[in-house]
Amino acid sequence: METELRELERIDAKARTSEQEERRAGLIVRIEELKGFEAKLESVERDGFGSEALSRIASKEPLDKWTSPDGTKEHPGERDAFLAQEKHYDPDINDGVRVNVAPLQKTDLLAADLLASKDIDKATSDRAEWRADERRWCRDGKLPHPGWWRHSDS
Repeated sequence: METELRELERIDAKARTSEQEERRAGLIVRIEELKGFEAKLESVERDGFGSEALSRIASKEPLDKWTSPDGTKEHPGERDAFLAQEKHYDPDINDGVRVNVAPLQKTDLLAADLLASKDIDKATSDRAEWRADERRWCRDGKLPHPGWWRHSDS
């Protein structure tokens, strides 16, 4: 669309047909819509699972091997890095539709609402609590590894 817009804008404004001018205006609107959509996607990717509960948990969570994102990468060495890792939108099928859809609905990326508005923030808070619980259970020896690590060794 941007290429087509550039081509249309190379034509002198006085020489453009009404159809070309109408197409040009339509392209400008569509391109802006797509840029807005892209910004929302980037926001969800970066901060989708952010919540007050996560911020509270991240401020106290021990930064150890259980805070690794997948059990193979080094765990974050700083709280801000841990918080950024946990806010990152990385859906897990085991979290269920409610949790995985909440960030998309919160950012108005869905064609229709799937969750009650009161449940959106609760879903992301629940995820933060569940992940903290699993890390604690791993530290206590009750689990071999967090479920989102997706492998059997710890």
